[in-house]
Amino acid sequence: DGFLNSQDFFDFLVAFFGNLPTSDFNGDGLLNSQDFFDFLACFFAPPAGCS
Repeated sequence: DGFLNSQDFFDFLVAFFGNLPTSDFNGDGLLNSQDFFDFLACFFAPPAGCS
């Protein structure tokens, strides 16, 4: 929806722990803890285009 909010956080967690390709947040082709930490960094300090 263009807004970063708690629903985005929970949606990411479902995707991440479900090993869904949409949780490859950094786009490196791997699903690992780096995706989780990259998402958290974006969530708590969103740069432009991070939503």
